[in-house]
Amino acid sequence: MVDSAPTPASIAKDTKGYTQSLKDYLKKHEPWEREIEFQRTNLRRQFLQLLFVHPYAKESKDADHSLWLTTSYFIISAYKQRIAAADAVIHQTANEYHGRGQDRHHGKPTGVVEHRKLVHRFRQFLAEEEKFWTSLVVRAVRVFRLDEARPALAALNIN
Repeated sequence: MVDSAPTPASIAKDTKGYTQSLKDYLKKHEPWEREIEFQRTNLRRQFLQLLFVHPYAKESKDADHSLWLTTSYFIISAYKQRIAAADAVIHQTANEYHGRGQDRHHGKPTGVVEHRKLVHRFRQFLAEEEKFWTSLVVRAVRVFRLDEARPALAALNIN
């Protein structure tokens, strides 16, 4: 019988492809779009497989850092860029209203609602990230029997 389980090398190769694909999608699409989430989920699965199925393989050495960088940090950066751009639009619009002597209370500057929606989406994303990373830590403690970490988790109220 042939073992068809992926090797650490093949998983690492796949992560490189998924990482590039995610970067490319982030250049052209919004961070909350379905395709971005699909790419991110696939990439996470690959890194988790390295971390938990092949923890001692050389390809797993910095998998936790790469997992953070590619599936969290890249998305956080994309949100921050979009929020900064929305802030700039709001400030520019507010300055134009103020410069023309118009009362700002007669209408919201354009972009305020979009900014609020964007910040709301970002907060939702961060809440989901917190759940993921908390579950990852709990899983690592359980799988690798890291009993010395349990008091720290208890202090942080992480079960």
